[in-house]
Amino acid sequence: MIQQTIWRPITMLPVFMEMVDGMLQTSYEQLGCLQLVYEKQHVLGNTVISRLIKQYEKQSRDHWLLEGQLEHWQQGDLRLSEKRAIERLVTQASQLKENSRAILKVADAIERIEIESVVSADELTWLQAWGSAAMRSRRSSAG
Repeated sequence: MIQQTIWRPITMLPVFMEMVDGMLQTSYEQLGCLQLVYEKQHVLGNTVISRLIKQYEKQSRDHWLLEGQLEHWQQGDLRLSEKRAIERLVTQASQLKENSRAILKVADAIERIEIESVVSADELTWLQAWGSAAMRSRRSSAG
């Protein structure tokens, strides 16, 4: 079954403005935090990074809805103030899309580093266990 998109009326413009403002601000904050975390990977666990990736992947997949809504409004008869507000939203939506991609790129890099550090730690644990077993084996065969 194909789901039809329901476009919102222009009276919802203030709601969209507030929503996009908030999302854009959050994306800047998130990107700044992730860049700090990238320098200190141990600060966030894999669970947090995975949740973040899922959230921003969903936001990226759904971005077409925002773009479509703005295009829908642009096709209508608008007052000058509405045209200006939509133009601002188009610019912000583009920046939001760019920020989401950057967040996903940094989060993916952090996740890869986390996985590599876990694998390295597991290898180190295995090597330590193997070394201890080898030492016990030598002691028992020497004694």
